[in-house]
Amino acid sequence: MPVPMSPRNLCALLFVMLAYGATPAVGQPELGGAPTVGLGVTLNTDALSLSGPTPAGAPVGFTVPITFGTVRLEPQVGYIRHTQSEASQSETTSALTFGTGAFYRADFDQTLLLAGARIGVTREVQTFESASAPEERIATVNLFLGPVVGGEYYLSDHFSVGAEARFYYINIGQPENAPPERSASVIRTGGAAFLRFHF
Repeated sequence: MPVPMSPRNLCALLFVMLAYGATPAVGQPELGGAPTVGLGVTLNTDALSLSGPTPAGAPVGFTVPITFGTVRLEPQVGYIRHTQSEASQSETTSALTFGTGAFYRADFDQTLLLAGARIGVTREVQTFESASAPEERIATVNLFLGPVVGGEYYLSDHFSVGAEARFYYINIGQPENAPPERSASVIRTGGAAFLRFHF
């Protein structure tokens, strides 16, 4: 036999059910709520080798994801220094990257789908040293931009993992202190995997 419920208890039950239903899934910022900020470590698979221009610049980079409702901004920075030595000569390549990304995010429980674009600059410096010749230094500034799609899964309220696929256009800059030469550009794909902490 069903137990009768008073109007007061019924209203309390409905309130609890509505409040629970309006609660975002684990880790998701509330739409229309205050902006959220995080810190991320990214492994750029398109920069694991320094053969050719790499828009990401460094194999490991750092991001600061900032979420405003359905929009996310991601400033990024990365640095790498690599030296190869052989006999009496050596070559050192370093790259410093600054950039940002802008994305639209779609929420599905603990999973986010992201679509947007990244843009930034990478300053590459190559230094050649030899016992039989003076040191030679070549510096260029490369601009990269292109669309990005990815996904992110929240392990808890504060930690998430994800990956993204990239399609880049890279404008290769002219060497500094060198006469103008013909322009060069590259179109390439890449990817990244990341771990993020959300405050």
